[in-house]
Amino acid sequence: MKSTALSSFGMLLKREFWENRGSFWTLPLGIGGFFVFVTLAVLTALSTVINEIDGEKFLLTRAVSAIKEVPQDQLDVVWDLNLLGSSAIYHLILLFVVFFYFLGSLYDDRRDRSFLFWKSLPISDTKTTLSKLVAGSLLAPFLWVVAIALMHVAMLIIASVLFLFSDIPVYEYLWGPADPLNVWTFMLAAYFVQAFWMLPVWGWAILASAFARSKPFLWAVAPPVLLGIVYQWITATQYLSFDFSYWQVLGNRLLGGVVPIELSIQNDSIQVGTLSFDSDGVTESPASWSSVFERFGQTDMWWGVAFGVVCIAAAIYIRRYRDDA
Repeated sequence: MKSTALSSFGMLLKREFWENRGSFWTLPLGIGGFFVFVTLAVLTALSTVINEIDGEKFLLTRAVSAIKEVPQDQLDVVWDLNLLGSSAIYHLILLFVVFFYFLGSLYDDRRDRSFLFWKSLPISDTKTTLSKLVAGSLLAPFLWVVAIALMHVAMLIIASVLFLFSDIPVYEYLWGPADPLNVWTFMLAAYFVQAFWMLPVWGWAILASAFARSKPFLWAVAPPVLLGIVYQWITATQYLSFDFSYWQVLGNRLLGGVVPIELSIQNDSIQVGTLSFDSDGVTESPASWSSVFERFGQTDMWWGVAFGVVCIAAAIYIRRYRDDA
């Protein structure tokens, strides 16, 4: 029985992948290809322009030699920053991709009437809904990290070629201190935590998708915004002051969904997880495992998980008895 259940769940995940292959796989590959193309084009253009100005063939590679000015004990941090920084746009885009995927997860099935076919199979509404949750919160991030890894490999190869032309020891200054495998596994761990941290947001989007007869985006966005406006009005009239705590809670939840590490401003420094920018420079890599898994010790995490579970349970109930679009 367990093997049958797992195989049917795997089939549902495959269905989600094939129906959303563009946003789950083709899009991140396209982003990576665009970055590589632009990088090569810019390097070629810079090399040509500099040659025309100075007539010195390897002035661009001499500029690359600035890596030698970085202290050896900070090279690993520099490369972690480069790898994580180059993938930041992926995380932001994926946040929107997953949100809109969940908004259409149950609504689109009813709109195109394909839910009738799936209801005719011995597959429960619970399993169908959970497969969509797993596909959006775990499968899509995994595929995006794979695409990020491919882009990183291409960029590291380009950097290796530049280092060779600049007479910079490639292993000493690049492949030795750089640890892309640690960065990639860090991202996977971060997205695993994100699946829990963002569960109230994803659950609410799935509930709106199950409930809405049309325009699920409005049903997902309007209620929390209107609730915030009402809360703001009540506190303003009662205490004659503005209380932004409601918006702060929403903001922290959404901002934490890009990459689930702590972001805070402390006096004269900016703190991002364990990475600190101040007058002394960078002291530690942001790819810190403790900065990710400490989220499991936060009460806000589990209150959000409880809310998300309630939303998903309600979405399953609605899907079971609603057959109109």
